[in-house]
Amino acid sequence: LGQLNEVDVVIKKGETFHLYVLGINKRVYYSSTDIKVADVNIFGNVKGYRSGTTYIKVKVDGKVLKCRVRVVEINKDKVNLRIGEAYQLKVKGKVLGIKWKSSNDKVATVSKTGLVTGISKGEAIITARVLGKNLSSKVIVSERK
Repeated sequence: LGQLNEVDVVIKKGETFHLYVLGINKRVYYSSTDIKVADVNIFGNVKGYRSGTTYIKVKVDGKVLKCRVRVVEINKDKVNLRIGEAYQLKVKGKVLGIKWKSSNDKVATVSKTGLVTGISKGEAIITARVLGKNLSSKVIVSERK
């Protein structure tokens, strides 16, 4: 019997993807084990609502196929810092191997753990790359008081 086009997916909060059974032309029934994390409609369109993990179950011919869906998000979309101040950015959702990057190290740096430090006045985008997804936060650094 058919198999799913995806069995393990990582999506950002608010993102959608289409789940379907390969090689069949039969009625299928979709459901989510946690609709607060991600839900699916009758057409197999899955949408991520908040960080976490859920499984989308697909019933076809009395058989149940599963797809793990992990929804990720960054804890802050915008951060205001003064020169010398730091803020801890985090990726919410169960993932490992996050790569952090600053668009402008002269304005703000970011450590391997997501600690952002304001260096000089200006703006930078801090990006966390997680399993092929980019999550970003805008950092605005202002003068010290």
